[in-house]
Amino acid sequence: GGKKTARRAGTDDVSEEGSSDSKGASLRSMAGFLRPLRHLVSKQKRRFKKDGFDLDLAYITERIIAMGFPSEQIEGVYRNPMSEVVRFLEARHKDHFMVYNLCSERSYDPAKLQRRVQVFPFDDHNPPPLRMMIEFCKSVQRFLEEHPANVAVIHCKAGKGRTGVMISAFMLHDRFFVNPEDALAFYGFARTNDCEGVTIPSQRAYVHYYASMIEKEKLMERVRAKSVVYTLRSLRLVTLPYGFSRDKAELFLRIRQGIPVETSWTSRQQPMIGDIRLEDLALSDEDITGPGPPPRSAYVDIDSLPMAEQILNSDGEKVGTRAKVPVAVFEEECNMPMSGDLRVELIQRAGRHEDKLFHFWFNASMLMKPKLVVRKWQLDGANKDRKHKKYNPHFRVELEFTEGRPKLAMPSPFSSKASSMEQLGF
Repeated sequence: GGKKTARRAGTDDVSEEGSSDSKGASLRSMAGFLRPLRHLVSKQKRRFKKDGFDLDLAYITERIIAMGFPSEQIEGVYRNPMSEVVRFLEARHKDHFMVYNLCSERSYDPAKLQRRVQVFPFDDHNPPPLRMMIEFCKSVQRFLEEHPANVAVIHCKAGKGRTGVMISAFMLHDRFFVNPEDALAFYGFARTNDCEGVTIPSQRAYVHYYASMIEKEKLMERVRAKSVVYTLRSLRLVTLPYGFSRDKAELFLRIRQGIPVETSWTSRQQPMIGDIRLEDLALSDEDITGPGPPPRSAYVDIDSLPMAEQILNSDGEKVGTRAKVPVAVFEEECNMPMSGDLRVELIQRAGRHEDKLFHFWFNASMLMKPKLVVRKWQLDGANKDRKHKKYNPHFRVELEFTEGRPKLAMPSPFSSKASSMEQLGF
């Protein structure tokens, strides 16, 4: 509720509180010298410099605040000091704030924040469980609707990636935005000086998922019920990573189910794994799902590939392009049922050395057909190869499924015992 506008920071100095703890007092006396460290740690994130505060914190809207982890002792010198966060909330939003901690790796005594703390934990550099996103957005909505002065204060460790996923999802939930890219761009602008807010592909993909669930209530029901189950039949790598030698290394898959991981499956490991052959690559818009290529990246057109051939219709008009490219096919049947949140990893092993090339997350309930195509810029890790030194610009992963559980399925973690997410109520 209410008009939501991004707020920019001012330039006032911070005032440090005293402490009866002599160690804490000595740390605070150093704060004037070490304050530049806070700016260094916050990097390109906007800081709140107003009313005597200097915090790694930004108003995304008038009622949604993003900030870094409220820290104590030595860490409080270069991150947000808990005492200053408390002083800020008491001064500006007394009795009308709720703090949402997204960290799975750390916590603090909620009594320090008047027990106005809710925890929705998930790991850094990963998306949240899709069902958790729904519960988080409903929780924030309920709190904001209780009183027009209420504000939600959301943080992870740095207060950028995980925080941005959840805030972008809430802005879609609250209909502040309809388009997921608009929500992500707005968050990037309001939280950072370089507009680089949520940058990890799988995190961005889950914001797109949330937008789809808002538009189609049936999708949200499917995700909640976790009733959709697939069997993975094959995975294809369209073009191979550069420098990959079948004589010296082997590729294999690892698929993990659940956030946090509840069970996993690893494919066979052998030098000649899969079937590597030349196939036609013909790109069309319908193959592209989720976000498009990021701005400022140098993704070239397929026309530039060697031996590219134009596809013409009966009138002689160009309707596409095809080229011969190497394709690796993994056709070993996976005996792990594909349901809920899934992480697919491609790993290269040479001798005893294992190197994870990339990974990506998807949610089985969001598949509208038994095929998933994931482009290079949608792969966590491979997306950083902007100059295409490791992967062809048209590198992609294609997964083929059949509906239902595998014939020789491993035991489902959901039937044996409740997952940690379900214990938390998700």
